[in-house]
Amino acid sequence: MHNSKLISLLKTFRPEELKQLHQFLKSPIFNTNKSLILFYEYIRKSAPTYEDKRLSKEKVFKYLYPKKTYRILKIQQLMSDLVKNIEQFWAFQRWEKQTLSQDLAIASTYYERGFRNYWQKQVADLRTALSEGNKEKEAAVIAFEQLQLEVNIHELIEAEENRNQEPHLQAVSNSLDHYFMLNKLKYYCKALNFQHFTPTDYDFDLMEAIMELVETKWDTWAPAIQIYFYLAKALSTSIHEGEEAFQAVKQLLRSNGKQLHAAEGITMLILARNYCIRQINAGNSDYLKETFELYKIELEEYIIDNKQSLSPHTYKNISTVASLLQEYDWLEKFLNDYKNAVELPIYQFNLAQLKFRQKKYEAVIPYVLQPDHKDLLLQLASKALLLKTYYELQLQKPDQPRYYDLLEQYITNFAAFLNRKKVQLPKHYIFYSNFIKYFKLLLFKGHFYKDTPAAAEKIFNQMVDKQEQVAEKVWLRKKFYTFLGNK
Repeated sequence: MHNSKLISLLKTFRPEELKQLHQFLKSPIFNTNKSLILFYEYIRKSAPTYEDKRLSKEKVFKYLYPKKTYRILKIQQLMSDLVKNIEQFWAFQRWEKQTLSQDLAIASTYYERGFRNYWQKQVADLRTALSEGNKEKEAAVIAFEQLQLEVNIHELIEAEENRNQEPHLQAVSNSLDHYFMLNKLKYYCKALNFQHFTPTDYDFDLMEAIMELVETKWDTWAPAIQIYFYLAKALSTSIHEGEEAFQAVKQLLRSNGKQLHAAEGITMLILARNYCIRQINAGNSDYLKETFELYKIELEEYIIDNKQSLSPHTYKNISTVASLLQEYDWLEKFLNDYKNAVELPIYQFNLAQLKFRQKKYEAVIPYVLQPDHKDLLLQLASKALLLKTYYELQLQKPDQPRYYDLLEQYITNFAAFLNRKKVQLPKHYIFYSNFIKYFKLLLFKGHFYKDTPAAAEKIFNQMVDKQEQVAEKVWLRKKFYTFLGNK
């Protein structure tokens, strides 16, 4: 039983879900087999590992049927029945969340039983709720629910077989158009975005007609359609022609951000940021500030919430962009406001980076001398940052040899750490080993190179600029050339 499908499914259950499944099985609406309840209760005692020896089929059978001869088919049937009940439990959980389906079922029943007044009220309430929108649902979900409502009304009217009553077809058609166009635009934008990373041929029929129709009846469409429309224009045009569409996207996101479902808002912002990246890669540095503005929209319009977890990748990207623009006060507030949205070591590392860029080197040290984080890449970055910090401090305070001593000691420790992690991080081992190698060159042989700057620059170019696999290459180059007096 230990390697069965049943046990594999149960291992995915959280403690509260196991309780809910128990209640589900005890309900005579869903299950009338009392042996199945006993069977589940016996198995559940072995949660969460389910490695108990009592889970052998023979022992389970003996517990359930102490006076009967062992029959493997009986246990196999119980296992199969419990799997089916688990599947029904999952289906029921999903159905519970589909409030529109429940409301439509109630409305239809009112209609079929002749309570037209209650049906009309139910439909009116549903229409109002859908028209007001719902931040908890993506626009496509709301559009689909609207379509379901209109189709439901049409089918009930049509069932009356009253040829004198218009069967609600215009409303069905309008809802179908809305749902279709929203999804067509959304996936068209995703396809255009993907093409910029990986050349791929897509055949998106009807897009020209859809774009024209959206523009013709602009005021009739929901904000999500309008945003995807401008995203499609920006992503489908050349770099020099998408500016107006991009600015329209930004304005629509700012004015509608609070009404957008978080996941959908983030999808739109990612598409917009990728447009900015194309511009930056083409040499338009102004779009670094546009990227920053998009992150501010994401934060200010509550598309991401500081009470919820935030991706470390997003947290780092926001920090990097703000730092490059030297928005240090804004960044410090962001890091502290969203401190609880990420794990503590991630907050500490990003704050340490900020202090380093502000040249507050003493303030960096406490944040990167914390116990090692489980993320090895974060450990590497933290150790490199501490090494750079000690170097800057020994430049600032040449009369305090302790920083030079700390550098010598820490280089040795860092190299030993890298060797221990060589198998786990083979690629990063090369990058950071090269960093240490050139760092030593900068630290220990600097006086020799200072006497021959031209030769030193040539050597450095050969060793660093032509060597792609070097961590912190920009900082190394800057420090080496500063040392030579070329800056």
